Amino acid sequence: MARARPHLGDGNVQESSASCRDTQTDDHARHPRAGLLAHVRNRHGVIVAATPFDGESGRLHLVDVDYKDARQPARERLLWELEPVRDVVGPTALPDAAAQPMPPPDFDALLRAASALLMPVPPAVELQM
Repeated sequence: MARARPHLGDGNVQESSASCRDTQTDDHARHPRAGLLAHVRNRHGVIVAATPFDGESGRLHLVDVDYKDARQPARERLLWELEPVRDVVGPTALPDAAAQPMPPPDFDALLRAASALLMPVPPAVELQM
């Protein structure tokens, strides 16, 4: 059963289903906003600022992204619409259930690493000479 709900920011009304998954697929929902998680340039980061500009070819967004990995650069400023692969992860988005699961050897390694972190560290032994 679908019900109408107003979309924030404009006077349009969207149809939404009673689904748990964040299924916004319209172009407006995919625009970058500060505070959202982004996947761009094969990296994950948080959008710190997004400034829209209206030009001859339509609206472009100048986006500042703080990446959350150890690679450099740690922060970049880019034109969102010019990136070939880009995605904004909504604040209520869930993982994709249709995606391939983690391979069993990787899952076993993850479990071993997590259990090693939970094991108590033995006290240091002093050598007597």
